[in-house]
Amino acid sequence: MKIRLDVRKTVWQNATDYFDKAKQARAKAEGARKAIIQTEVRLEKMRREDATARASAAAEAVAARSRFKIKPLREREWFERYRFFKTSGGFLVIAGKDAKQNEDVVAHHLEDNDLFLHADVHGAPATILKNGATAGEQDAREAAQWAASYSSAWKAGSGACDAYAVRKEQVSKYSHGEFVAKGAFVIRGTRQWFKNIELALAIAKNADGFVFALPAVHAAAPRNAVRVKPGVTKKSEAAKKIAARLDAQSSDVEKLLPGDCEIV
Repeated sequence: MKIRLDVRKTVWQNATDYFDKAKQARAKAEGARKAIIQTEVRLEKMRREDATARASAAAEAVAARSRFKIKPLREREWFERYRFFKTSGGFLVIAGKDAKQNEDVVAHHLEDNDLFLHADVHGAPATILKNGATAGEQDAREAAQWAASYSSAWKAGSGACDAYAVRKEQVSKYSHGEFVAKGAFVIRGTRQWFKNIELALAIAKNADGFVFALPAVHAAAPRNAVRVKPGVTKKSEAAKKIAARLDAQSSDVEKLLPGDCEIV
């Protein structure tokens, strides 16, 4: 080991210099050791805080999932593309939403044992009561009110209108050999009439959160259903009020309303 000495100083002076330098080095080493310890303490604190933050975020995510439950997608039934409901007797009723769907329900879904229903006004949905030939009077009346309520009579502000039912063989697309307009049909023979049918619907929500409409005369309509009839309240405003009562989305309700209405 080499030691440098200052020739201008005595041995004791040189020894004193080295002693002072050693004290300074020990002081720096102690300071560095303390700094390392303090840094390790701070890092450990930061690790604990990060772990706590992560745990809190995870708990909040779990809570959020419980607050906003994601409903599993369900497979849609074929009839859900149309206006539909099931009568109190369990019979399916479908109706077209426009001229194209009117054509479709008759061309593809009107069968021999069904009943075809229509309001006695221009501008009404082609309505089919599946297996209607075996249905009871109550089922037919519910289907008739459905056909009447979604007709142009609702938008005209009428309180009631007539409707009728016929069998498949009485419905045709031809008049004197000529094809009739899209969405329109020729009816031949005796009709089963439903006179002075009230225009009214019942809007409800099931346990799965599905919002649906029923004819107001439906014998099994839920007790909490909101009953509506033609009125002056704008369709969108009425939908908001009904949605608030049912705890539902107003957009889902608005799709079911035939037009401006009054909440009964």
